[in-house]
Amino acid sequence: MNTQTDTSVSRHFVEHKHNPMQLKWCVLDEAVLDKRGGNRLNKLLQLEGRWIRKLNTLISDGMNDSWSLKPYL
Repeated sequence: MNTQTDTSVSRHFVEHKHNPMQLKWCVLDEAVLDKRGGNRLNKLLQLEGRWIRKLNTLISDGMNDSWSLKPYL
């Protein structure tokens, strides 16, 4: 596919014949910047990496096909 909606979640739903009523989500974290600001995208990538590790959602165990240490450098 290769569209904005071509994500690991959307591919999983199509592959396993799920319907929209089966999709549930919850907020796990919030990217709060310190008083001096900072790089919001970098903070989001750090949080995403932490949750991928914590929930063990990296392929082959989960739905995330990659994560990087780059946001921490």
